[in-house]
Amino acid sequence: MFSACRIHIESILWSISVTVTGNTNATPALAGSYSSLADAITDLNLVTSLSGPVVFELAAGTSENTAAQYNITLAGDLANAITFQKSGVGANPVLNRTDAGSNTTSTVGGLGDAIIRIDGTDNLHFDGLDVTASNQGIENGYFTSKTATNACQTFSIKNCAITMTKGTSAYVMGIHIGNGTTSVSSATGVTVSANSGRTENVTITGVTISNVHIGIYCRGYNSATLCDQNLVIGASGAGNGNTIQNFGGGSGTTTYGIYFIYTNNASADYNIINNAGGGGSAHASGFYGVFFSTGVIGAITANNNIISANTSSTSAVQWIYNANSGTSINFNNNTLSGTIGATSTSYLIYNNNSSSSVSASGNTTSGTITKTGASGTFMVIITMGLQLQVQKQSAAIISAIFRLPALQYLPA
Repeated sequence: MFSACRIHIESILWSISVTVTGNTNATPALAGSYSSLADAITDLNLVTSLSGPVVFELAAGTSENTAAQYNITLAGDLANAITFQKSGVGANPVLNRTDAGSNTTSTVGGLGDAIIRIDGTDNLHFDGLDVTASNQGIENGYFTSKTATNACQTFSIKNCAITMTKGTSAYVMGIHIGNGTTSVSSATGVTVSANSGRTENVTITGVTISNVHIGIYCRGYNSATLCDQNLVIGASGAGNGNTIQNFGGGSGTTTYGIYFIYTNNASADYNIINNAGGGGSAHASGFYGVFFSTGVIGAITANNNIISANTSSTSAVQWIYNANSGTSINFNNNTLSGTIGATSTSYLIYNNNSSSSVSASGNTTSGTITKTGASGTFMVIITMGLQLQVQKQSAAIISAIFRLPALQYLPA
């Protein structure tokens, strides 16, 4: 009897207690409370319809351990929000994944294990739920997946900490917005065939991501009409910027603070990106602070970010990088700093395309940017053929301090 009592007490101490508001808005009805987050999600996945919003109140100061992925599979309803949020005063509730996972991911964006995975649920929101993983075999903190006709639409994560264990893995990331891959060796994913298969209206604010190889990775489908759209990573207002720190430094492969590929209307604003911050170290390979990769269209924005790059290798470093032509491109009021070992051509801001509207103004350095590499070109900004550059000659260290004048290109 004593042992049974002890086990029961320990299960309570190591579970997130949940109270449900709007439980009768679900069919079948949800319980009014749950003793664990696992139980609450299990019942949520049995819901067939919603007639109103449902809020899962997660008790402050509680935590829950799991040796398995928490998977939300309910399709959801764009008219009725599903929200998981912290309740009460105190520390955020914490979900800890304690095992090593089962997927042997072998490429960036390939199928990996997650702490929380969401399969195409609409109108889903997380507010104040911290997640952690203790093994590098868990590749994703929050992970969204999809089918060809069902993706997450109207989705948000805010006011939380995501703390992973990167180890020497090149695949660990805080948030992974994926294209439905089922392969550990490919990030390509599904062939989206309807607007409902397009992840859209995603907002990530007030999130601190630590101990990862990639901070936030957003991948849509390679189509100008069916790619993911309206992705907001950081916003104005107190507490709405994200902090991405202690990334890279484990695997000797290229690291990224924020990564977009095949997206429409992607923004990264008001974020602090510092790979050596929060217990991190200099990275021994290529570095991108904000990376707009292939197939990024529409409005392309990186404003009001604070980006510090710290590398020890001769690989190229790009604080903000874009080679896509969007309807508008804005790189304004960013503060850039760091110490880099690059001998390959590196850019503070790289923008090379034929966009009809490019604006870059108010960008500054914080102190000096030190380049320890023995050779190589250091570009301050390149856009629409306009270049400002500093070429290293023979000195051991090059420091660039710059204030970009207002720069705007508009067609005649």
